[in-house]
Amino acid sequence: MNPDIKLFISHSPNSDNFCIDSPYVYNVIAGADFQTSETHSRMYLDNQGENISYRNKSYCELTVLYWAWKNIAADYYGFCHYRRLFSFNPQALKAVKNYGVYEYESLNDEALFDLQWNDESISEAVSGFDFITSAAIKTDLLDAVSVREHWSKADVLPDSAIDQVLDIVRERYGWLYQTAVTYFDSDIFYPCNMFIMSKAMMDTWLPVLFDILGVYEERVDMSHYSIQMLRTTGHIAERLFGIFYTYEKELGQHKLKELDIVLFKSTKKPYTIKPASDRSIPIVFCANDNFVPYLDVCLSSLLDKTSIQNEYQVFIFNTDISPGHQQALKKQFDRYPQASLDFIDVSEYFKGKEMSTTGIISHVTIETFFRFLIPEIMHGYKKVVYLDCDIIIMDDIASLYYEDIGDNLLGAVIDADYLACINEDLMVPGRQLNNGMQRYNYTKNILGMQDPYSYFQAGVLLFNLEEMRKSFDFDTLINTAYSYDFIYYDQDVLNKLCTGRVHLLDASWNVMVDHQLGEGRLRLINKWAPSEVAAQYLTARQHPRIIHYAGEQKPWNAPDSDYAEEFWLHARKSPFYEKITERRIEAPPQTTTLLDYLKTKSFVNRVYRLPLVQKAWNRLHGR
Repeated sequence: MNPDIKLFISHSPNSDNFCIDSPYVYNVIAGADFQTSETHSRMYLDNQGENISYRNKSYCELTVLYWAWKNIAADYYGFCHYRRLFSFNPQALKAVKNYGVYEYESLNDEALFDLQWNDESISEAVSGFDFITSAAIKTDLLDAVSVREHWSKADVLPDSAIDQVLDIVRERYGWLYQTAVTYFDSDIFYPCNMFIMSKAMMDTWLPVLFDILGVYEERVDMSHYSIQMLRTTGHIAERLFGIFYTYEKELGQHKLKELDIVLFKSTKKPYTIKPASDRSIPIVFCANDNFVPYLDVCLSSLLDKTSIQNEYQVFIFNTDISPGHQQALKKQFDRYPQASLDFIDVSEYFKGKEMSTTGIISHVTIETFFRFLIPEIMHGYKKVVYLDCDIIIMDDIASLYYEDIGDNLLGAVIDADYLACINEDLMVPGRQLNNGMQRYNYTKNILGMQDPYSYFQAGVLLFNLEEMRKSFDFDTLINTAYSYDFIYYDQDVLNKLCTGRVHLLDASWNVMVDHQLGEGRLRLINKWAPSEVAAQYLTARQHPRIIHYAGEQKPWNAPDSDYAEEFWLHARKSPFYEKITERRIEAPPQTTTLLDYLKTKSFVNRVYRLPLVQKAWNRLHGR
């Protein structure tokens, strides 16, 4: 018969971590007396039954240990933290070790599989042993010659605590005293208050442990300690566990074992977002903290066109938007009960991924790739509207959401600007991209589009998530982005992967503004775009449903630019209005003259793509 093994994992109050879902795992809030947010259904509380939850600020995770010992029956009690787990894999892990501990980026099902957190492996690792703890670490890895010196080098731990603890051990548990002295002087350290003990061993050790800690707190005045200094008691317990384990090794009467520890840099749980109701209209933006003032203006235009007949769920995918900025953005939603705003931190998905933003255009940021996550994160939805942040919304976005796109992967608007460039490249001798191709050939051969004139603009998209998930996942999208130095980044990737399965939206849903750089977008489209596409664009300009300030020139750096008045109409109501105008004052003047245009990156790229210029450049550099 397999032993009854229960593994308790402590979580900080009001945290939102990944929870291991298993019958042998107990996720417990350490210090539930201080829990103020809603508790997850799979989370236990350490303030139920006999407990010392109120002592969490000094006892740290030990309040979970006390609660488990007093209230839960088991043959073996395991104790871990939400960021630190044992590895039950008998083989050495492939991860990097720092300070004697393996490090993983994220806690997830894949990592648990690697660590062999399953019934069979855990039972095999535990059966027959009385006391299992963390693998010993040599203190030289911690830049110390001994356990005592390691303690002394910690900024917030009082040096006097060690001798005070030794006095208590000598007075009350003399049998442990010499081991304690030797341990503090040794270079072997057992970290993290982590163990698996038999019930008998728990009953032997825990009365001693909690008695020593209780006496210590009675003798020391901690009333003026800082938050970190209060945790001294928990740090003492960590050393006492090492002392007790060392004592048992010297005694030689019980079967002992050491396991590797894994530290997880992030324990954020995967997002599983579901519709609030059958009236929910999900809308996703991707932004960074610097872009918040302009995002606020965009959201204002969205909210002004909402209807109380619908329920608008707005999500901001980001990695760095500050709590203060999040609160400011949420404030304007208070006046619109039909709308809600949530922030989705996607940093875990992009760790270790250095996405390139070095194509033709210079104003693109890493956030442009966040839209690749929409099918995965918005798993509870069938459709989602994606919108760039440099837009003003002139119509109820519900009309876009409810458009029938059949079994196509997405709905989008033809990119009239891009199509004009295709024709210009074909008609003007020597015109080519900086990869040496004409745009037509690039679109057909690199993007694999049978019809290059079906290329769409990706600033406004209606995703058919059910079909998207059938076709490719996040890794496919990212790996495709890595596979070539695409000219227009994720937009090219989406055109490549979705070609032939795109529902064309009315051009009014993504009206890219004219600009004053070079010959201008309006003139370019008039001159070179296919006649039907140009006509659709010109008609859409009369009554745009979404104005898209695509390109380097924006209303906030060129106040008299095309359709800028619509932006400023909402900007004047924004709490970020002063910040927007301050940036405008501090920014260099926007390029408007031909001479200035000749100095821009856009023009330099165009010139460099000319064959004669490339040949001269190569000869100059001996290529």
